Amino acid sequence: NKSERQTCARARVEKVLKLSHHKLKKVTKVKFLGVMIDEDLSWEAQTEFLKDKLLSSLVVIKRIKKFIPETEYMNLYNSLFKSHISYCISSWGGISKYKLSK
Repeated sequence: NKSERQTCARARVEKVLKLSHHKLKKVTKVKFLGVMIDEDLSWEAQTEFLKDKLLSSLVVIKRIKKFIPETEYMNLYNSLFKSHISYCISSWGGISKYKLSK
């Protein structure tokens, strides 16, 4: 059973939720359409997820940089960095500068 549930509310009432007689597992964060959503809607899970994704992209860039012409650097940036940063930013982009600086 891959179904899970998440509660995004101030008052956390613990209830057992079932779907087709299967108890749904409670999770504190969930990945939905490529965006990590935590139960507090603080977007810390998304920024951590994005940080890890961008770090792996940076490693790829460092490894292949010497094998591609300098004219392709911008295409590489757009495909490996900018696409991840801008994806669904209207949802999670309003977080505070303090959380982004972590």
